Amino acid sequence: MTIEQLLDNLKNMKKTQPDTTTKSTQLPAKQRIVEAAIEMFNQQGTLAVSTNHIAKHAGVSPGTLYYHFRTKNDIIYAIMEKIRGYDQQVFTDISAHPSQDKLAFFNFVLQSINRHNWQFRFFKRDMTALCAGDEELARRYGQFQQSRIEYLQQFIKFAILIEIFKPISSDTLQFLANQLWLNVHYWNLHLVNNNREVNQQNIAELETCIRHLLLPYFTDPIALKVQEQLDNKEIE
Repeated sequence: MTIEQLLDNLKNMKKTQPDTTTKSTQLPAKQRIVEAAIEMFNQQGTLAVSTNHIAKHAGVSPGTLYYHFRTKNDIIYAIMEKIRGYDQQVFTDISAHPSQDKLAFFNFVLQSINRHNWQFRFFKRDMTALCAGDEELARRYGQFQQSRIEYLQQFIKFAILIEIFKPISSDTLQFLANQLWLNVHYWNLHLVNNNREVNQQNIAELETCIRHLLLPYFTDPIALKVQEQLDNKEIE
């Protein structure tokens, strides 16, 4: 399979395209509601925020909100789709990133992960607890998680193809995709469980964890450079 085919696989998986260039005041009401919910959930937590709070923050009436979303969970479902769209944009950016400098490419991926964990930090922090009391949300969340693991599998194949990673077996590929997902998705919850603030500095520590996790799988030239990054981080 060629690099182009792998990138097409990444792009064509279920997605929605986010609009990150339009100012919130210019967005349609439905999008303003979703953006307002993300902002409030990030700042206050999902349990503390009601649909009336969201409507007020979005600058719409409660009736307008209920026209688009019957419940708060319906808004969360919409946010899941927005995250799919964010992931699609990341992979679009990856396809445009020069792959000649493979370490720069890998660093770009790590930075994209950090942006994702910050932009949707409530989602990574709160979803396990939310799903415990909602069977439908748990079902959709399970589907969402599986689709993200499939994304990671495609990314690993791509990284092997451009010789960032060594060739690995299909079992190892599955294992590595699952390990990456656990690290990426549950890092924010890990911070909370250890009484640490979910801020950008602490989220960025995930980069070091991922470098350690992936170190045995890099090709030798990349492994040497990543080890140097890790050694410099320890000196700091």
